Amino acid sequence: MKIALIFPPQLGKSRVFLVNEVLSTAATQQGHTIVEAEQAEFVLLFEQQIPENVIGKKGAIVNIDQAFNQPEETLLQAVSSSHILTNNNAQQTSQDTSLSKDKIRKIVGVTACPTGVTLTFMSAEAIAKYAKTQGWEAKIETWGQIGSGNLLSKADIEDADLVFVAADIDIDLSKFEGKLLYRTSTNLALKKTEQEFDKAINEAQIYYHNGQKTKTKTKHQEKLTTATTTDHFYIDRNRVKKIVGVTACPTGVTLTFMSAEAIAKYAKAQGWEAKIETWGQIGSSNLLSKADIREADLVFIAADIDIDLSKFKGKPLYRTTTNLALKKTEQEFDKALKEAKIY
Repeated sequence: MKIALIFPPQLGKSRVFLVNEVLSTAATQQGHTIVEAEQAEFVLLFEQQIPENVIGKKGAIVNIDQAFNQPEETLLQAVSSSHILTNNNAQQTSQDTSLSKDKIRKIVGVTACPTGVTLTFMSAEAIAKYAKTQGWEAKIETWGQIGSGNLLSKADIEDADLVFVAADIDIDLSKFEGKLLYRTSTNLALKKTEQEFDKAINEAQIYYHNGQKTKTKTKHQEKLTTATTTDHFYIDRNRVKKIVGVTACPTGVTLTFMSAEAIAKYAKAQGWEAKIETWGQIGSSNLLSKADIREADLVFIAADIDIDLSKFKGKPLYRTTTNLALKKTEQEFDKALKEAKIY
């Protein structure tokens, strides 16, 4: 992806140089190219003022200190949470970052799974129970093949400080236009409720229903995933049977093989079949076949160098670093199941 870094004009030249260096390195490792704003497909900003020449492009606003200290993680998160930059983003982003548990009075939510029964109602109950422990008012709408229940009114949505969506199927979120929204899976909402609300507080974004069409999915992908307007896919871990992956670091030795082992070990613990291809200066090994890729429910890439991913076209794919795949394997797979995109 072509990325532009736009720094505040008041920022000192030495600070700009240092942050630009670490982010440019991280971008290259993740397969991106740094370009001028006019050529950019994605814009990374460090203040709430949106320049006129990037309005209408995809982008994100990040904290410059975090970008300097954690460039790889910052860039991954920014790309995965991108939105269309508009004239109103400055005000909205300020609202994004001001959300805290003690300021919340009411939340609304939607839960939805393919059957609309077990996970739909269990996750709704978990969300409502957690909200009650925090002293929040909560109303959770439920969706599924059997229909929808506990429908949210306009007043419910207007009064809400946060919209919490736990969905494994495609649902219409247009009524949440302009609201702070966080989306996860029913499984995570049920089993890791507190963790997901902590993430919601930090990562919720103003929702824009911009009418973008989602990509066509195969029948197998429809069973596994749900597309959103940003082509994100929410994959139910209970339906994953096989994953494939690639690990790659500049030397192709230590981190390449250690992260591959960590990925394979985690997959085994989940009961998934896994095959991980390794890349580096010494060459590549354990090569994936067309059949391996075709049968995979998820492609998990842990790479610190630029690699050719063209053979994964049309597959749900998540990319991270070898370091994160090695040290925070479970966290990265949780993110992969929520944030994978059709490549």
